[in-house]
Amino acid sequence: MPPLFNSKLKVMKKAYICRGLGLKRRGLVRYSEFEGYLSEAKKAVEAASVEYEDGVKKGDVMKLRDACEKAWLATLKATDALLEAYGLGAGKTYKDRGDKLWNLKRKERAIDDQGIFDRFNARMMILHLQGFYDGNISYEQFKDEMEKVSRYITDVEAITKKVLNKP
Repeated sequence: MPPLFNSKLKVMKKAYICRGLGLKRRGLVRYSEFEGYLSEAKKAVEAASVEYEDGVKKGDVMKLRDACEKAWLATLKATDALLEAYGLGAGKTYKDRGDKLWNLKRKERAIDDQGIFDRFNARMMILHLQGFYDGNISYEQFKDEMEKVSRYITDVEAITKKVLNKP
């Protein structure tokens, strides 16, 4: 058997076994996916900070727009981590994430109490639409938004670790 096919077969076997044992819903696979999305969110925040600092030094508003998009990506990845933790799967589109968050907010008090759905939509409006697309964001407003993204990630991490029973 060629090596590529053999490795593909192992992955397929693993996925089949995980589905058969319900591990996707019970925690093993779900936790590693959650950690991956959370790691990406934190890397995106760092990249946004670097882009922001570079934009400030050079007075380049395009860098600020790119920083907004990276901060928005951090919000998306943190949201995907949350959705994974609840066994809903990562969002495929903004609408899919929004719909999943809306339904989750109605069922889970922690999501509603933390205002996760509203915070997700606020970051989309300010960072993605106004900041990236319209270029209508100041350096000061971006710094404020970055703090909100960092708190969002921290809150999502706390909620998901409770759901996954991890310290």
